[in-house]
Amino acid sequence: MAADEDGGIMAIYDNAGNSVAGIAVDEDGGVMQIYNKARKLTVTINAHSYGGAMAIYNNAGNIVAGMAADENGGVMEIYNNAEKPVAAINTHTNGGLLSVINKAGIPVTVMGASENGQGALVIYNKVGRFAAKLQDTDKGGILSIKNKAGIPVAAIGTGINGHGTLNIFNTAGKFVATMDVSADGDGKLTITNKKGITVAGIGVDKDGNGTLEMRKK
Repeated sequence: MAADEDGGIMAIYDNAGNSVAGIAVDEDGGVMQIYNKARKLTVTINAHSYGGAMAIYNNAGNIVAGMAADENGGVMEIYNNAEKPVAAINTHTNGGLLSVINKAGIPVTVMGASENGQGALVIYNKVGRFAAKLQDTDKGGILSIKNKAGIPVAAIGTGINGHGTLNIFNTAGKFVATMDVSADGDGKLTITNKKGITVAGIGVDKDGNGTLEMRKK
């Protein structure tokens, strides 16, 4: 046991005389370090401005996991062998948040709670552009898909009557087709031109027979 300018220092040794743990004081508070038999640092626990923090290292001395308190609550990060972050769990104003990060450091999947307290899963492409979102709404679940330019091209979800609905959009974001359920509980398909005018429809008549309707623009 010794002391430095910040306070006391304590070291713990194994039977071979190797230091395997140490406790010290720094400007933020206490610090604990754990070493393996090869004298490689494996774990550090310390205090910082928001509270406690812990870092875990592999045998090569690279950090592979970290957990700490921040301004919003707790945060945990996972790193690959190159010390690049690949996943994170943290809190935000709406609740918890899980992010998966590619090797370029760009989040490609984010799962968390929405502002309404419902679940949401968002998918991004490799350059960070929004690609798809799966979430819960007051009407039910919905899946939204965008192309690489960020334009909505498809949406699957629950319609106002509680039935399933599929909407298709062109590259200008204009609605062009929908597949849903009629008021009688039958399937129907509506086709719209790029001006928003309905030009065709497939459905079921009152006798249960199929119908095809074509209209001029």
